Amino acid sequence: MAQPLPAGHPAALDRRLWLACASPLSRLPEVGSEVYYLPLGHAEQCHGAPRSKDSSPTSSSAPRDEVCATITLHPGADPQANQAPAALQHNADCIHVFPKVVTNGDAGKGRSFHVPIPCATGIFPALDDGRDDQYLYFSDLRGQVWRFRHKYTGFPGGRRKHLLTSGWNAFRKTKSLVAGDVLPFMRSRDRLLIALQRTQNPAPLVSLEDVMDAARLAADGNAFTVTWFPRLGPEFLVPREEVDAGLQAHWVPGMRVSIRTAVLRPGILDTAPSSRVSVVYGTVTAVHERAWKKLEVDWTNSTDDHQPSSDDSSSTGVSM
Repeated sequence: MAQPLPAGHPAALDRRLWLACASPLSRLPEVGSEVYYLPLGHAEQCHGAPRSKDSSPTSSSAPRDEVCATITLHPGADPQANQAPAALQHNADCIHVFPKVVTNGDAGKGRSFHVPIPCATGIFPALDDGRDDQYLYFSDLRGQVWRFRHKYTGFPGGRRKHLLTSGWNAFRKTKSLVAGDVLPFMRSRDRLLIALQRTQNPAPLVSLEDVMDAARLAADGNAFTVTWFPRLGPEFLVPREEVDAGLQAHWVPGMRVSIRTAVLRPGILDTAPSSRVSVVYGTVTAVHERAWKKLEVDWTNSTDDHQPSSDDSSSTGVSM
């Protein structure tokens, strides 16, 4: 069962903002909810290199700007005993997100970043009357604040464009941006944020020892902590009712099934993650007696552009 963070733990990213920064369809277990821990799924985030005994996975050791979740679980705990207050479980603030793909020009030495109009009008504060520029302060996922000059340039009546000028070059160099990286610009009720989704994912920092330690503690009924990188591997903490339903279902080869998939849609102002979701259809080719990747599914005949990347599927994500 998912447990609340201990007193004195560093403040975490707001839940809604975390979900906006993670991969589409990512989710977090609620504090106090019951989940199955699937060690084979945890192992898929492992690079195999053991860590030293005196090291521990912390936010500062995570791949730079890669969103992750550190979750503590207590096997067998009463699900009603650790319910989080409703205000902590659900934040009603609307999060506006605009993902922008970094171009060669943005990543080059031109010292400016082109801002699409929907991003400038949907994320940035409105320019004061009569002014063509303003300074904006964006926080990244590590808590660092970046100061950008937002400039609306061009001639009235002609083609005009929005740019980030002062501050952009320092940001580009520090983040080592390359063409193809995606920058999700976000606006909540009281702040502006900027995230980074690299075109080439970094190697995960979850070690084989981390997985073995978690699996051993779970088997012994002791509390344990895991770190999940949603963009680098599949979900391995799955709601109990979903796993139970998948194990009880009568799966047979040849059965037609479907799965929800989603992709980040750069260039579109987004307030509803479900708008990025599509349904892909496939055929079961094999059924295994296990919870993790119980099914093998052939998705190749699907007409959807966003087919699942693997033929193996957890039954919890597949519908008849």
